[in-house]
Amino acid sequence: MLFLDFDRFKLVNDTLGHEAGDELLIALGQRLSDELTVSGAGSDPGRSFAARFGGDEFVYVAAGIDGVKEARVIADRLQSSLSVPYRLTSHAFESSSSIGIAMAAPTPEGRTSCSAMPIRPCTRQSVQGGVTRSFLT
Repeated sequence: MLFLDFDRFKLVNDTLGHEAGDELLIALGQRLSDELTVSGAGSDPGRSFAARFGGDEFVYVAAGIDGVKEARVIADRLQSSLSVPYRLTSHAFESSSSIGIAMAAPTPEGRTSCSAMPIRPCTRQSVQGGVTRSFLT
């Protein structure tokens, strides 16, 4: 599970208004969705998904990834895709993201549990300047 916190999102809401913020959220969600389609997001794309968690935070669940190395590749690809400038009505806006990554292995029953642990370090990094990754395994 990758927890994404978008850096400088509050700046859009404060300077361009909530309508522009909503427009940015839609664009962010679309890019995440596009990444799922392009990459398959792990070896089990049918169970992979992206969802808005709240505010400017999203979760990206890449089912069936094969370890930390693949998680890093996915995080790098997401950061690259999400850093391309956005065109908001009449403004261009650049953003970056901080990503917290939690890895969980399936239980003997085939279930996987993953806590919200990546949230705290990711939020802290976003406040400190962003474009970071944290792993929790």
